[in-house]
Amino acid sequence: MNIYILEDNLFQKSYLEFLIEDILRENQFKSSAIFSFDNPDKLIQAIAGKGQKQIFLLDIEIHQVEQAGLQLAQRIREQDPLATIVFITTHTEMMPLVFQLQIGVMDYLDKDLSKEALKQRLTSLLDKINESSELVDLKDYFIYETEYTEVQLPFAKINYIETSPRPHKLILHTNTDRIEFTGKLQEILQKEKRFIKCHRSYVVNPKNISKINTKERVAYFSDGSSCIISRTMVKELKRIVKEGREV
Repeated sequence: MNIYILEDNLFQKSYLEFLIEDILRENQFKSSAIFSFDNPDKLIQAIAGKGQKQIFLLDIEIHQVEQAGLQLAQRIREQDPLATIVFITTHTEMMPLVFQLQIGVMDYLDKDLSKEALKQRLTSLLDKINESSELVDLKDYFIYETEYTEVQLPFAKINYIETSPRPHKLILHTNTDRIEFTGKLQEILQKEKRFIKCHRSYVVNPKNISKINTKERVAYFSDGSSCIISRTMVKELKRIVKEGREV
């Protein structure tokens, strides 16, 4: 799991890093890296992964911008629907607003807690996240990890993946979200055999196709989204979808 910290106070940032490193070592939790930032834009640019392995510990007020952390949380949730977001702040009076916005914040911690109390809360938090990750049946997930990106999402939620207008980027479409990441369709197909390449620019999850228009060569999904099919793949994709439903 990757842990991201947003904190503009150098002492507080170092203090959090020390506590987390101590907790990870004492409890033997697995962590790829800890990243610390005092600028929301730099943090959002540094996010390489998507899914359960992303943990964000955010201060709400950054450089006297009262809701900077809150705005960052909204951007994180748009980019990574499964990220774990926690606020570490003295502005506990803002928590009703946080939950009202329905960002999906897991918890909030008061900076004024004693070292022992804060460490205990952080330990409990990381233990809960670590335990939930271990309970995941990886067969039910689409996992794509490279030097540049890390994606971990329930396969059943994915409709299709397409090439992005941006070079070396792909766009993954679930039934509720749209996620862009660095990757290649050919690598996706090599690592995940459940996808079917229906066009040079698209791979689909055939289980989620609700209808195929053979005349217009379009695959439709239950959420109303759609993608095109190449002329040579229409009959084959229709066969695969039909056989999948009959199983």
